[in-house]
This record gives sequence, C-alpha cells and structure tokens, in this order.
Amino acid sequence: MELEQVWPEVQKELASRGFMVFPSPPVNMDQSGSSAPSPLAMWPPDRTLEEFLDLAVALSMRLVYAWEWRFTEQDLDDVMGEWDQASESASEARPPRRRVAGYVGRITSINVQFTYGGVVHGWEQHAPWKAELESLRPPAVDADSDTEGWDQTIRRLNRDFGDKREAWVDRLARDDAFQRTSFGRAKTEVVLRAIPELSEAASREGVDIIASSATRSFAREIGADAWARYKSVIIPERERELARQGRELMARGMSRTEAAGRLGMGKDKLGRLLAQYPDGD
Repeated sequence: MELEQVWPEVQKELASRGFMVFPSPPVNMDQSGSSAPSPLAMWPPDRTLEEFLDLAVALSMRLVYAWEWRFTEQDLDDVMGEWDQASESASEARPPRRRVAGYVGRITSINVQFTYGGVVHGWEQHAPWKAELESLRPPAVDADSDTEGWDQTIRRLNRDFGDKREAWVDRLARDDAFQRTSFGRAKTEVVLRAIPELSEAASREGVDIIASSATRSFAREIGADAWARYKSVIIPERERELARQGRELMARGMSRTEAAGRLGMGKDKLGRLLAQYPDGD
C-alpha cells in the first residue's frame, strides 16, 4: 500500500486514542537515521501500529511524535549531485533527471515515536518503492580499486578531523548561506567553503577519484548532521526567543495581533509558538 494512503490512517489511529501529536522528530534525525539517538528501540516490523500505540496508552503516554518524510526537490538535487561526482564509467548509467523527479512529493517513510524511561521507542514504515529509488543512485565505489580506497579515506578523515566535527556541525547549522542553499552539490560546496581543512583535502585529492569522492561524502555527512541540528536545535531556539518576545510585548499591553505584526508573523503562528513554548520553558 502506498504511504499516501497509510498516513491518514496513522493520524486517525493517533486521534482515536487522544494523543497530543508533535509533528517532527524528537531528536537529531534525518531520513537516513544517521543521527538517530541511542538507545533507540524500534517496533518489530511484524507487529502492528495499533499494538504499538496500545503500548503507549498502557504506559500512560500523552505526547507522541509523528511525521512523514517526503522526497523533495532538495532530495532530487542531492541524487543528481551524487551522479555529478561519480566516476566517468559509472556516469554512463546516470538516469534522466525527469525519472528521479517523478518521486518528488511522495512519502518515503512514516514514523511514530514516544519516549519512556530515557529510551526512544519507534514505529516506522517505508514506501514500497524505496529500493527502486535507491537503484537510481550511483553505485557504491569499489575501495579495492585504489591504494587508499573509500573506507580508508573515511577512516583517515575521522581520525584527522574527528575532534573538530562537532564544532563544524554547530557552525554550519547557524550559517545563513548553509541554511538557504538547497541540497545536493551546491550544499556540499557550501560545506567545503565553510571548512577550509576539508576544502584543502578535496582539492589535494582531486586527481584521485575515490579519495576525492570519499572526502565529499564526508562533507555531505557533516552537512546532513548540521541540517538536522538546524531543524532540531536552531529553529526551536529562534522560535522560543520569538515566543519570549511576543509574550513580553503582550505584557506591555499589545494585543496578540499587534505583537505578531511587530515580530513579522501572523497571529496564528504567534499563538502556536506561545503554546509550544510556555513561559519559563
């Protein structure tokens, strides 16, 4: 069954049990799960969503996280950007952009999660065409075809730059150019420009297809972590500050509409922020 049909049913099941639903992930997480939390307990695929939600009810959970990932224009750019960096021989199998573009807007996966006892508990369902989409990406690089190889390059980069990665991720997450740039090759270039050490490494390895591709892949991973942090940390920070300012303006006598106008947003959005970030939160 296509997930476009499943998603309304998921929402119906949540509503029937009276859950409050937060419509985004509770942790640093992207579509690949590369920043997924630990510990994370996933519901067995042979058990139903209804059973999972009944467990949440039995544990007296009120708040659950539920969201869908969709294949976006940025994801399309990302796939085509990977082909731009593929070897010449691999590029012969490059699919037309219009073929990959056919997936834009479709739901790739649905997630429902709740936290209990310090553990994130999750249910997930992937689109039946996920394998077909993955087949349109460039083939994995064969590390045996080069002296250092893909895996060795990644290990070297982690060894040389591992202690700097966290600072890079945080800096990128707060960088306006990074936030504005669409995914794919353009975003990778922003990462490389913002991190001179990686840019230098990529330039130095330019004649080595595997090492250069591995370095760019490393840069994309840092970019993915930074984007996840932007969504889960930076955006909430900004929204929390807007809620604080709105509450302060209203305390001075402004109406919600007036306060929202002063902050450059609509009344409904300010109302959502005030509810999402209560005073003192």
